[in-house]
Amino acid sequence: MEYPKEIINFIELKLTLDNYCLPHFYPENIQQIENFQDGYKFNSLTGKNLIGEKEGDFKENWLVICSGYANDPFIVDISQSHSGYPVSFAWHGTGKWDLLLVTDSLKYFTEQLNLLKEIELKAKDRQLEMEKHFDLTQPFWKEVYNEYFIEEEPANIQKELSEVDKHRNALYFELKQLNQQKEKGEIDLKSFLKAKRILKLKLDAIKD
Repeated sequence: MEYPKEIINFIELKLTLDNYCLPHFYPENIQQIENFQDGYKFNSLTGKNLIGEKEGDFKENWLVICSGYANDPFIVDISQSHSGYPVSFAWHGTGKWDLLLVTDSLKYFTEQLNLLKEIELKAKDRQLEMEKHFDLTQPFWKEVYNEYFIEEEPANIQKELSEVDKHRNALYFELKQLNQQKEKGEIDLKSFLKAKRILKLKLDAIKD
């Protein structure tokens, strides 16, 4: 299949970031784009076609251009050249594909990823830069923001702690230890982000 130039140019850039939600895996080369659809459009082990027309099915015109650390796909609709190929994201493994809009065009998505690369390298003002340049009311960018900036403040130790606060503090302690492991080079980036993601989900699940 011949793919649009805009999509080929994006894939060849292979922009990767240190955030669980953002792109990490790409087709190795242009010839591998179709193989990269394995698990989304088709199952290579069973030979099953996974494309369907029901709500939540993977659609014929969708193309996975890259994926995050857990193979969560970034998708464009190849029929939307007139719109500059809006980019969407979906969580992998939920049993259906519920797309979140990421950005209005592939060109703008490239600009956003380049900006995030710069933000990751800055020693300060990362939160301010994200708040300035990204629409954090959008579910996807809010998730990205939260992955970068999990608060590491435990409950006030001057008061008697509830069981909920004790649980929360234990998770913050685990997070602190995890960050120390990363700083010392004792854990690789993929394992770090996966463990951080699990801790974040546990923190989000705690109810006062």
